[in-house]
Amino acid sequence: MFKILYNSNIVITTEAEFKEYVEEMTGNNTCHRPDISCYDVCDPCPYVKYCLCDMNTRTNSKRYRRKLKCN
Repeated sequence: MFKILYNSNIVITTEAEFKEYVEEMTGNNTCHRPDISCYDVCDPCPYVKYCLCDMNTRTNSKRYRRKLKCN
């Protein structure tokens, strides 16, 4: 169990709620941590497990290999 407060209106307490929140946030192909994804692989991002963004290096193997070569 975890409890994350994002806004005063949103409290996430379960993994299912976190998954729904991340999928809703990234569903329109928007990366919410460009500070990570633009310069490195997405591994340290807290949203990577459920991210639907095309920049997600976990789901885009070509981009993952390219980012590993650059570092």
